[in-house]
Amino acid sequence: HYERSSKVDSMQWKHPGSPGPRGFKTRVSAGRVVVTAFFYHGGLLLADFGEPGVNISAAHYRDTLDKLHKAIRAE
Repeated sequence: HYERSSKVDSMQWKHPGSPGPRGFKTRVSAGRVVVTAFFYHGGLLLADFGEPGVNISAAHYRDTLDKLHKAIRAE
């Protein structure tokens, strides 16, 4: 003899007086952000944060390397 309610009740083991299981809380992610970091013996030299949702193109990479060149000259 099969009773659906008895099967569902046995899927979660708990004391008779305790509350039931809680569901998961979900949040919307802020998205992915690309960080290009350059280090040297003294620590961090340059950290370039990309805009969310923007792909890394050759032009963006060239701009990052220009920033790196300026950071090296400043050291």
